Formats: sequence, C-alpha cells, structure tokens
Amino acid sequence: IISGMGFAVIFPSGIVLGLMLPDHYLAAPEHRVVFAMFLAVALAVSAVPVIAKILIALGMMRRELGLTILATGVVDDTVGWLLLSIIAGLATRGVVDFTSVSIFFAETAAFVAFCYFVGHRLVSRFLRWVDDRTYIEHGKLTAIVGIALVMAVVTQAIVLHAVFGAFVAVLMVESSARVRKRDLEDLKGVTLGVMAPLFFAYSGVRADPSALRNPMVPLMVLGIACAGKLVGCGFGGVIAGLRPREALSVAVGMNARGGIGIIVALLGLSLG
Repeated sequence: IISGMGFAVIFPSGIVLGLMLPDHYLAAPEHRVVFAMFLAVALAVSAVPVIAKILIALGMMRRELGLTILATGVVDDTVGWLLLSIIAGLATRGVVDFTSVSIFFAETAAFVAFCYFVGHRLVSRFLRWVDDRTYIEHGKLTAIVGIALVMAVVTQAIVLHAVFGAFVAVLMVESSARVRKRDLEDLKGVTLGVMAPLFFAYSGVRADPSALRNPMVPLMVLGIACAGKLVGCGFGGVIAGLRPREALSVAVGMNARGGIGIIVALLGLSLG
C-alpha cells in the first residue's frame, strides 16, 4: 500500500514535469513522452542498498518499522526495474502506443511467469550440478555470473532491457538451496569492489553539469522527488494503519536515492 501510494503520487508528477520542461533539456524533443516516463521512473524509485545502510547505522534493521521501510523499498525497486525495462524497450522501438505497451506487458508477464514456475528450478538444478560435479575454484561464482548474462541476453532479445534479466537472475539464484552465504559474499565483493566503482566513475565522467542552464530546474526536480515520496508514502502509511509519526518515518526513509536513479539516467542518455 505504501509503495503503491508513493508511485501513484510521484509517477504522474514526474510525467507532468517531463512534459513541461523546455525543449533544450531534451536530446530529442519529438520523443518527449518517453523522456517524461524515464524522468518519472528516476523520481519514483528508492535505493534499497542506501536504505539498508541507514537502517543498520541506526540499529533499526530488526525493528518492525525498519522492516516496513526496507520491504517498501524492495517493492519500489522491483516495480522500478520492471518499468525501466518496459520504457527502455519503448525507447528502442521509438513508438509509444497501446499495441506496443500491450506487447511489452505480455512479454514481461510471460518471462516472469516462466522464471517463477520453471526457471528457478532449472537454475537450482544447474547450480547443484556445478556444486557436485565440478572442481573448479570459484566455479559457482562463474556459474552465477553466466546465468545473469544469459538472462540479460534473453530480456534484451525480447526488447525488454538487459538489466531486468540480470535482476531476475539474481532473484532465482538467491532462491537456490545450493547458494551459500559465502558464494553471495564472493559475488558481492566483485560487484562492490570492482564493478560499482567503475560504473559510478563512468557515470560521473558522462555527466555535464554545465548543461543545466537554470539552477532552478534541478532544484524543482529534487523538490518534486522528495515531496512526492513524503506525501504519497506518508498517506499510504496512514491508510495501512501506521501512526502519523511512523508513516512520516517510512516516507522519509523512502527518500533514500542513489544507484537505480543513476542507472535510469545513464540508460536514458545511452538511448538518446
């Protein structure tokens, strides 16, 4: 309920803002609708890793309020990846109409259904075979990365986006009984120690702050992003039965931003 209310307020706000921005902020003004949807996703999503770090620092990870904030963030993140993959596909095709959107939703639903009912079992069997039959050092880490790459290729082929396939791959891998905490720690070490710094450095190099002719525009975007979460998630918390102070705490927690917003921006930039 909290995540849904947050999206219900901030996503339309982001689309309206994208439709109202001056043409010189758009690389392709004729594709303003797709741009507006990219902007709406960037404003709507929260950063689960940032939320988790804050909750750990405050000692709230095992409290009910902390778990509510984290669970809401996970829902936000999942919906955000789904919307991002669909909008990226629309941008790739260059058309936004009822037929295109219907095809995307049908393809996404079929892909997710296959992964949920069949795919995770195949992944579990493959990882069990790797665990029992191979003697390669860090073989399971290689297998996990391979699964993510294959899923990325599949989603790219059906004109969703590669990041959504990798995201679903991680969910399937985590559900396997043969994946131990040590395996995930190895993957986490490579990701956070090598891939993440490279990604953020590359993103920083691509950014050009001088292109922002009016400082009020980023302030307006930031204001809508924060206010939308405060109003939407706060009201959703009250509807869900939280006390006003608890609802406000959840709404503030959902304002943690970061990784996925940069991914949305960089993906939009790469697609023009």
